[in-house]
Amino acid sequence: MKRSIFFQRRPMFAVALIVLLAGGACTPPPPARIETVTGSGNVITETRDVSGFSRIEMLSSGEIVVRVGDVETLTISGEDNLLPLITTEAASGWLVIRHESHKSLSATKPLVYTITVPRLQEVKISGGGPVTATGIDEDSFTATISGASNFTLSGTAQTQSYTINGAGFVNASALIGAQARVTITGMGSVEVNASDSLDVTISGSGTVVYAGNPDITRNITGQGQVIAK
Repeated sequence: MKRSIFFQRRPMFAVALIVLLAGGACTPPPPARIETVTGSGNVITETRDVSGFSRIEMLSSGEIVVRVGDVETLTISGEDNLLPLITTEAASGWLVIRHESHKSLSATKPLVYTITVPRLQEVKISGGGPVTATGIDEDSFTATISGASNFTLSGTAQTQSYTINGAGFVNASALIGAQARVTITGMGSVEVNASDSLDVTISGSGTVVYAGNPDITRNITGQGQVIAK
């Protein structure tokens, strides 16, 4: 009798074992370890071959200096062991700057990207580091910050759009335009110069300072402010 019960239960043990093994096989691997690479202190300058872009996206860190000029150029000044980890790719109208995944760059000297481009229509930053762009001459210009970057912009753009998610700052008081749209989520701050209209959406404690005499539309949730300069 006991022998019969034992053989009847063996399939149940086999099924349980299969389920356990299958569950183990489906367990996701542990997240990849992030390696911090510290700069060597030895600064070099490197020229990258890029073309066919009017928009810039930064997915790494460092300072960006953009000048509107006749030809497209990109030079990077930084530490010699960090530059090989940085990729710069121009495609579909965008220049995208990023560093190798699963690595964190810890620069001990300034990391600076100097860019010349005939047209600058948009800049998008995810991370930190200042951005300076001069000589902008566009019908429309867009800037997006995710993080804590600072923008300083000058030139002309009749229609302007600024989005900040975080604590970034945009000084566009020297970028002359007619219409501006500002969206802030967090503690960001934007200075604009708009003659006709200003559309402001703030969720948090952001601040918009404006020059000109625009008609203003406000949609504010929290402690946001819209202030005349």
